[in-house]
Amino acid sequence: MSEIKTKYLLTINLQFELEKLDRPTPYGGRRFVHSGSGTFEGDGLKGTVVPGAFGWTLIRADDVWEINVRVILRPDDDEENAIYASWTGLRHAPREVTERLLNAPESVDPSEYYFRITPYFETGSKKYEWLNKICSIGIGEWVTRKERRLRIFQVL
Repeated sequence: MSEIKTKYLLTINLQFELEKLDRPTPYGGRRFVHSGSGTFEGDGLKGTVVPGAFGWTLIRADDVWEINVRVILRPDDDEENAIYASWTGLRHAPREVTERLLNAPESVDPSEYYFRITPYFETGSKKYEWLNKICSIGIGEWVTRKERRLRIFQVL
């Protein structure tokens, strides 16, 4: 069986506001993020995350966080054509690490937790239409309580 090969695509730096439901739903605890904005940059890609990104997290009974996010990327060199990006993912860690992430995430090394995403892209841009035809994976990092860094790789 062949190995899966990847190449670096881009990094998204995302800032957001956080909302948390006080009581769990029948499916688990819920956290919502909104008003997301930020920047992205990669090999031949650079721009801003349009304010208004939205996402939610389901905190399951086994302490795995299911992540679901929607953002619009605005390339610096093709401002008339946005790139819609969406991803799902999983984040989990020992309870002690999760507590540290919630209280002081900047002090937690990303190797202490699992945070992976599967982004997909959609655009009408002629320059970036190749994004419509790829699969990608990403590694997430808690930078601060309201900031995440996502390193995304194209699956070859």
